[in-house]
Parts: sequence; C-alpha cells; structure tokens
Amino acid sequence: MQTSIRNRMTALLLLFALIPLVLLSAVGIWQITSLEYDNVIKLQGEVANRAVEYFDLYLSSMETQLREFGDTPLVRSTGGQTLIGVLAQGVFGSSHFKSLTVVDAAGQERARVTRAGVIPPSQLSNRSSDPAFTQPMQTGQTYFGELVEDRVNAEQIVTISIPLFSPASSTPVRILIGEVRLREPLEQISKITYGQDGVVSIVDQSGALLAHPDPARMRQSGMYAPLIQHDITLANTEMQIGATITDETIITVRPYQRGQVMIAMVVELPSREALAPTFNALWWMLGTMLLTGTLALIGSIGMTDQLVRPLESLVHATQQVSAGNLAQQIAVTRRDELGTLQQNFNQMLADLREQQTAITVRNQQIETVNCELALRSQELEQRNQELQHSLHVQQSLLATINRLSAPILPVWDQVIVLPLIGHVDTARANLIMESLLHGVEQRRAKIAILDVTGLAMVDDQVITLLLGAAQAVQLLGARVMLVGVSPTIAQVIVRQDVDLNQLDPYADLETAIRAAVKSLQVTAAAPRPRSRPTLATPNSTTY
Repeated sequence: MQTSIRNRMTALLLLFALIPLVLLSAVGIWQITSLEYDNVIKLQGEVANRAVEYFDLYLSSMETQLREFGDTPLVRSTGGQTLIGVLAQGVFGSSHFKSLTVVDAAGQERARVTRAGVIPPSQLSNRSSDPAFTQPMQTGQTYFGELVEDRVNAEQIVTISIPLFSPASSTPVRILIGEVRLREPLEQISKITYGQDGVVSIVDQSGALLAHPDPARMRQSGMYAPLIQHDITLANTEMQIGATITDETIITVRPYQRGQVMIAMVVELPSREALAPTFNALWWMLGTMLLTGTLALIGSIGMTDQLVRPLESLVHATQQVSAGNLAQQIAVTRRDELGTLQQNFNQMLADLREQQTAITVRNQQIETVNCELALRSQELEQRNQELQHSLHVQQSLLATINRLSAPILPVWDQVIVLPLIGHVDTARANLIMESLLHGVEQRRAKIAILDVTGLAMVDDQVITLLLGAAQAVQLLGARVMLVGVSPTIAQVIVRQDVDLNQLDPYADLETAIRAAVKSLQVTAAAPRPRSRPTLATPNSTTY
C-alpha cells in the first residue's frame, strides 16, 4: 500500500513538535524520580536511625539500671534470703526484667529470681562456661547476649551481664546477669509513623521478623531473608541499603549491633506514595503532548497543502508517461524549487521523445548484432565439446601411463617383480609404493623383487623409496629382493649407510627369481616343530 507524501509530511511535522517535548518531559520525570527516590531513601534512613537510637537508648538504660542495682552492697556481698529478697524486689519492681541472677567469681549461681518465682538452691547451676559469665569476668565490660525468644509468651529476650567490683579489688567479685524483656522497644519502634502508609519493622540477622505493625506479616517471617544477605557486623553498622523487594515497595535497611545483639531496622514505603510527584508529572506530560499534537496537526495540514499540490500534478504526469504517453506538458505554477522541477520535467519529456526515436534505430542495429552473436555462440559451443572430448582422451591416456609406470609382474607363486624404469619423482614414488603394497596384498606374495636396472638416475629420494618399500612390505609379512644394483646405486647406498639386510641385493633378475623360488620351496618343505602344552604361570602370558 503506497503512503501519501502528505501523510508523511504531516507525521514528520508532528514528530518535530513532539520529540523535543517528549525528551524534555522524560528528562524532567527522570530528575523528579531521582530526586524523589533520593529523598525517600534519605528520609527512610533518618527514620531507621531514629529507631536504632531508640533501641540503643533502651539497652543503655537497662544497662544503667542493672549497674545501679548491682552497685548496692547487698548485691555485691550478701547471700541467702537477703540476696533473694533484693533480686525479687528488682524483678517485680520493674516490668523490664524477666529474671535476675547473681554469680560468684567461680561461676556458681548464688541466687536467681524469675517472674515465675525464686529458684531453689538445689536447682542453681554453675555458669563458669557461659559467655554471660566468662566475658564480663575476663574483660570487666558489660556483656550483651543474642536475642532469644521466650517460650512462654513468645517475646524477645536479651541477656545483659554486669561485672560487680569490690572497693578493694580491681577484679570482679560477682556477675549480675539480667534477662531484659524487649517488648516495649520493639512495639514502640513498630508504631513509628512514616508518611501515610510507611511501615517500620525489625528483623534479625537471618531476615526473620521481630516486630511489625501488621500481626499477619509476622507469620511471613521469611519474606525479608533475600534482603538481609550481608553480615550485620560492627564494620557495617552504618551501612544503609536501598532496595526494592517488589515493584510496589521501596525499602531501606539499617543494621545495628551491640555485643551479640545483631538486628536491622527495615523501613518500607509504597512506591505509589513515594513516586506520586512523578505520576503527576507524567499526566502533565501526556496532556501537553495531546495539546501540542493537535496544534501541530492543524498547522501541518495548511503547510503540506501548499507543498503537495504541485507534486500531485507531477505524479499524474509521470503516471501518463509510464503508460507510454510522452505527449505531456504541465503548467509551471511556482518560482521556487518546485517550479524549477516543473520546468525540468517538461524538458525531460522533450528529451525522452528524442531519445525514443534514437532508441528505435538502435534496437534495429542490436537485433542484427544479436543474430551474429547467436551464430558465433553455436560455433563456440561446438568447439567446447571437441575440447572436452580431447581432455577426456588425455586423462584416459594419463591413467594408462600411470598404471604402466609401476607394473606388477607375477613370476611365480607368491613371487612378484616390480621393474623400475626411467625417472622417479615424488608423485611417481608414491604411485610405486601404492602399487607394490597393493600387489603384495592381492597376490599374497611372500617375496617382492625390485628391479632397478632401468632407472635413469639414482639419488637419495630413490634410496629412501627402496628403504620405505622394504619396511612396508615386511609389515605385510613379505620381504624385498633388490636386483640390478649398479656401481652408482652402490655408492649412494654406502653413502647413506643403508642396512643391506633389508634390501637383499642380487646381481640379476634370474638369480633373484631362482633364490626366491628356492627360499619358498625350502620354507614349504621344512617340518613344523611339535608344540608342547605349557602351563600358564601367574607371571606368563600366552598368545
């Protein structure tokens, strides 16, 4: 289907009007999106930092309460019911502790009070290998253990150990171990408001949820595992990771570590809320493009009409010319490039009419020349057939010559003779070798006689051929006799230091044939030795 130039020009004008607008709008949307994304990441980082500061402040306040509680003389030096009473007052006087335990310098629990009650002395254990005892005992610093889940109420618990010193000693005399409940900070952090639909949650180092505003999401604790793929260590606690788990959510992760406590604050915001300015800019761009396209379409119709009308008259004239009507003449209606095109078209038609007359005369001349070329082509075809026949005859003669250049003559049963005549080059040497091996195999020969009496020239290549033939024939189970060794051949053989046992030379062909026949008769008449059975031994091999 032919496309009108009017439609093309209209589309081109629309493209020139819309492409810059689209590019500018795309750049603007990209910049707005980038800025909004950066702002979201920055704001999410601030929210995550606030959550981290709140959690860290809570741990610090618990450490301070334990330290103040342990600094009392009753905790450092007393025992029995007095110490139990003090610990019970600390556990039940605050909602932050699940249990309090005092361990002496040997690692033996002196007293332990939990919210379930006082642990009897018979059930007190030795904690000398517990990190909650060994680390503060060795370093004199506060120990923060890993987060564990309480089996009773499924709340998160962290162990904090405080070393207790006496006024006269720099070595801890006791260790105060408290199990701190984390329900309050986890709930407070998950209630932090962020935008309209922003969510703040807490996950452990494996990606499992510890706190989330939506209880239903707590049952999907593995959904953040692909996001937490790095180790939450002290080296990267300041690292923030902006990532998108799905196409609908922008997520920022803020790792936190204190002692063995390793968690991460996860701040989420739906993409529709974060990128709302981008969507507004997109709608603005679409409206602008629609308005610009309408205006460009109206303007292009008037512009193309002025340009296309002269072209349409030219198209009509060219259609008449293509149909064979050269008696065309169009009116020159413009004084610009289109007017020049109209004048040139009229001049072209005049030239075509003149050329048509000249072409008719030239065609008659060409027909005459074509007849002569046809006759010449027939003669060349006949000559080509004759040359092909001559080439076939030459190839047949060459194949016959090659076969006669290395004839195999059977002179006796299992005895063949190969006379070598003329000059031996590389191609003929290969042919001789192939003919000799084929003759030995076909005739089942035991002896092959090479007659070199008729060689025109003997060089190192011929000696190499003789040696190769002897070795190849021996591999087929036969041997080679050499006949017609001249003084020149003898000198070449001596110069190359050839082993004559491989060639078995004889003076003339008659002597060689007699020796071959005699050798075959002796071999045939020789009695075969009786074979005795042999016992196979572990180190012997029977063939």
